[in-house]
Amino acid sequence: IRSDTRGDIVIRPFTPNDADAVGRLVDADYLNDTDRASSLYAINRGLHLPVGQSTDWRATLVAELDGRVIGAGSSRSLPMSRLSRTHVIIAASHRRQGVGTRLYRDVASLVRADGRTPIASIAAREALAFRFASSCGMQPLMRSRQLTLDLTSWAVERWCTHATRSPSPYTLVPSANVTPDVLFGALGAAYHYMHERWSDVQTGSVAQYRDTWSG
Repeated sequence: IRSDTRGDIVIRPFTPNDADAVGRLVDADYLNDTDRASSLYAINRGLHLPVGQSTDWRATLVAELDGRVIGAGSSRSLPMSRLSRTHVIIAASHRRQGVGTRLYRDVASLVRADGRTPIASIAAREALAFRFASSCGMQPLMRSRQLTLDLTSWAVERWCTHATRSPSPYTLVPSANVTPDVLFGALGAAYHYMHERWSDVQTGSVAQYRDTWSG
């Protein structure tokens, strides 16, 4: 991977006018059944295309050539943490030319300037992405297996039937029947449990959890 020094490629902040071009970049690589099932498509689209009001720290830069967006680099803070999920995507015809390296270095410098650490989610099939991340100084933190279920399968149906008929100390109730403090407190506790083994995630107050997940 070589650093791009070409003067005809401009790295600049994302504007709303770039949304269609950036969306096409994400769709070209991640709009498939596997990445939709694993949430990777939604994660990367949400990273590069900010929507609605949010208190999250975030930054998105684009690479432009002759008035066309050929790449994007984005980062967004993880809740209750100083980590920031980061992703770089380049049009297929412009890869292996150093554009991604420039984008990553620029967006990562913004992340670190805010006192955060960039991290990435990479699918196992993205071997080149692992090499790219390694060249940028990243190291693996964890591996997460994603499972998909065929809800029409007789085996799944039998398991669900058995689970719902078996005696249990737990009762399933609509979330509307639970007070907000209990609901968001449980969300925050579960989030902390899932992330504390590999990140610097902090516990927070119910009010902080409500601000984070009420949307």
